[in-house]
Amino acid sequence: FPLDCQVCSLEMASLGHFVKDIELGWLAGNDSVIMLSPDMPNYLFTVGSVRLREKKVRLLPGIYKTLLVDISVKRKWGYFVKSFYVPVGVSVILSWMAFLIPPHHVTARVILGLGMLCSVVILEIQAAGMTASVAYLTAGDLCGQLCDQRREEKWET
Repeated sequence: FPLDCQVCSLEMASLGHFVKDIELGWLAGNDSVIMLSPDMPNYLFTVGSVRLREKKVRLLPGIYKTLLVDISVKRKWGYFVKSFYVPVGVSVILSWMAFLIPPHHVTARVILGLGMLCSVVILEIQAAGMTASVAYLTAGDLCGQLCDQRREEKWET
């Protein structure tokens, strides 16, 4: 996240009727589903492809037919670059400005460094609020952590 692609599956079945009673199927194969617009109403995603499938499921009472639609969705990452990656990069570059300040102006260097550190932390909190909570490490987490780590290494030297 946010540089990901996902496949959303939709299953349709009639578990009240066996295969011998009702036959489910796509009338026109892959042409049964028509995408009116490849852009979803939500501007953060683009529909990649739609795949139609059929499968038979054997359960205790009998065999049922299931229709499946797999929709591949790709996230547009321009918004996240504009609202997270660019500001974090700018704050890292601005934090390097502290090395242009003469060493005997310690207060100015510390204030500049802490200001940039606070801005990156605020950006990370903002990014966490606008993204889905997931159990794994995301690209935004890596970018924020690497920027924080680099800044701390620079201040130690």
